[in-house]
Amino acid sequence: MKRLLFVFFALCVILCGCGSEYSPDLILTGGLYRVGDTICGSYVNEYFFYPYRDITAPNGDIMTLYSDDTYGEYFSGDALELRDGENRFVLIVSDGRSDVRLDVVIDCTLILDFTAEITSPREYSVHEAFDRSSVTVTAQRENGEYFIVRDYDIEYDFSAAGVCRVRIEYGGICHDVYVTVTE
Repeated sequence: MKRLLFVFFALCVILCGCGSEYSPDLILTGGLYRVGDTICGSYVNEYFFYPYRDITAPNGDIMTLYSDDTYGEYFSGDALELRDGENRFVLIVSDGRSDVRLDVVIDCTLILDFTAEITSPREYSVHEAFDRSSVTVTAQRENGEYFIVRDYDIEYDFSAAGVCRVRIEYGGICHDVYVTVTE
């Protein structure tokens, strides 16, 4: 009898999923990534976050985004306005039986402009790669604070000798610097 009861209990645990912890299978886009129970993202000059576009639950799980951990105000719109600095939200994901709380942390950097200055002038050879250490990029946040930018994008073409443009882009803003390329 004890053996039959044990088999029955084990079968119930297996069939109903009891004892297994619910872990939502989420698809993250828009530069978001997950670290444990936190969904993280970092945006530059993005004034809005689109949670239900950038976080999806393919299994039909229900997601509810709250403005903070008091669960007093939930968000049901398309775009959530971001402020400069760290933006924190709470996402509750449910499969109908269990709920999982995930913190959503979006670091938003809002800049007015930036400067790009060649601080180590040098000549380049045709087809040589641009040396990022030769330029200093300094941005000004909307709050007036200045900071050095390291994760800017560059575009250049050193396929011919002459004075060549290096386009530097950060936060949707572009500035050009010019360098000499020799044979």
